Amino acid sequence: MALPMTNPDDVGVDSRGILDLLDAASHLELHSLAIARDGQCLARGWWAPYRADRRHLLYSVSKSLTATTVGALVADGVLGLDDPVLQHLPPAALAGAGDIPDVWRQLTVRHCLTMTVGHTAEAWPPAPAEELIHTILANPPSEPPGTTFCYNQVGVYLVARVVERLTGASLADVARERVLAPLGVTDLEWETDGVGHALGFTGARMRTDDLLTLVQLWLDGGRHDGTVVVPQEWVEEASTPFLPVPPDDSSDWAQGYGQSFWRSRHGYRADGAFGQLGLVLPEQRMAVALTGENDDIQELLDLVWQHLLPAVDRAGSAEADAALAERLAGLTIPPLRGSAGPDEHRTWPVDPSSDLAPIYTSVRVDADGSSLTLVRDGVDLTIPVGDGVWADHALEVDGRRLALATSGGWTDDGYAAEVRVVETPHSFRVTTGPGGAVLRWRRAPLRTTDPVACGLP
Repeated sequence: MALPMTNPDDVGVDSRGILDLLDAASHLELHSLAIARDGQCLARGWWAPYRADRRHLLYSVSKSLTATTVGALVADGVLGLDDPVLQHLPPAALAGAGDIPDVWRQLTVRHCLTMTVGHTAEAWPPAPAEELIHTILANPPSEPPGTTFCYNQVGVYLVARVVERLTGASLADVARERVLAPLGVTDLEWETDGVGHALGFTGARMRTDDLLTLVQLWLDGGRHDGTVVVPQEWVEEASTPFLPVPPDDSSDWAQGYGQSFWRSRHGYRADGAFGQLGLVLPEQRMAVALTGENDDIQELLDLVWQHLLPAVDRAGSAEADAALAERLAGLTIPPLRGSAGPDEHRTWPVDPSSDLAPIYTSVRVDADGSSLTLVRDGVDLTIPVGDGVWADHALEVDGRRLALATSGGWTDDGYAAEVRVVETPHSFRVTTGPGGAVLRWRRAPLRTTDPVACGLP
C-alpha cells in the first residue's frame, strides 16, 4: 500500500534539492525513486519503461526482509536469535548431510543474520544441488561463529530454511502474512533454489511503493498505524553493528553491519546489488526507496547525502514543488530509434562471443524492424520493438511470465535493439554485423546469464 502523498514543502523539504539530485544522478541509471517524511510520500517517480505497478528484483534488500520476518517470529516465540541453527534445520536434510563438523553446532540464528558465520570468503555453493544444505555443511567456516564478519549468502539461506521448517510455510508466505499484510502490502514474489525453497538472501520482488512502506516501518521502530509489527528493540539491535568497526567517515561500507542491515554515514540501509536501496534516515525522519541498474552505489549515496539532506528543513516553494512534480511525471530512459530498413526480414547466427551465447542461437528481424525473434532451445521468442518508444510485452516461457520492454530499429550498420527485463535491474543490447548478432548485457545478473532465468521469480 502506498503511503499518503503530500507536497515536499508541506513537510519541510525543499524540492530544489530533489531536482538537484535528479540532475546529479542522471548518469547513474535509476529506475524508480520514492521519498517519504513523517510517514507521507513527498516524491515518487519511475523512469519509463519502469512503472509503479511493476515489481522489481531487489537482490540483497531481500536479506533485510528475511531478517524482519525473523524478528517478527522471535517476538511470537517461534524461535530465538541465539537458537542453534542445526536445532531447527529439516531433520531429513541433516540426516543426509553425513558427518557434520562440530563448528556448525556453534552457529546461531544471530550469527547467520549478522554475516558472522565464520567464513572468510564467499561460501555459497558454485553449482546447484538438490539439497543445498548438504553442500553448505560440507564447507565449514574456518573461524568460530560470531568472531569474523564476511559478507556471505550462506547464513541467510540457512535461516530461510529454518523459517520454512518452523512455520510449515514458504518464506514468502510468512513474510507476506507476518510483516507485509499489516502494512497493506501483499504483492511479493520470491525466487527459490530450484526445488522450492526461498533463497532468503536474494530474489524478493516488490513494487517501489511497497518497498517505501517497508522502509517506513523500519524508520518507525517496527510500528505501523499504531500496531507493533516487529518490536522496536529488535529494530534497534538489527540496525546496530554486531562487531565493532574502526572510525571511518569516508565510506558507507565501513560503518558496520547489523542483522542484515548496513550502517551508513547517515542512518542505515537495506542494500541490494545494482542500486536497490532502502534508506532509513532517523535524524531527518525520512525513508527513501531506490531501484536502478548501476555499479557505483557509493556515488549514488554520496549524491543523496549531498543534495537531499541539505534540502530538509530548508524553505521551499509551491513553484519548486510544481517543477518537481512535472519532472517526476516525465522521467524516461531514452529509447533507441531506427532508420529505414532493408525491406526484408533477415536472420543472423548469434556470435559465439556474445554474453548470451549459447543460450540463444540465432536472431531474426522483420523487414520494418518492429519485431525481433530470439531463438532459444529451438523455440522462437518473438518480441515487439518500439521505434523511438518502449514496446511492452509479456512472454510466456516455461509456463511463466517474462515482462519486457524493447526499443530499437534498423541502423546504417545493421540492426540494434535494447531489451529490458523490466521486473529486474537488467537489460541487454542486440546488435547485428558481419559476424552475426551480438547480445551483450549492460550489467550481467549475479546468478545467471539467462534473461529468462533472471526475469522469472
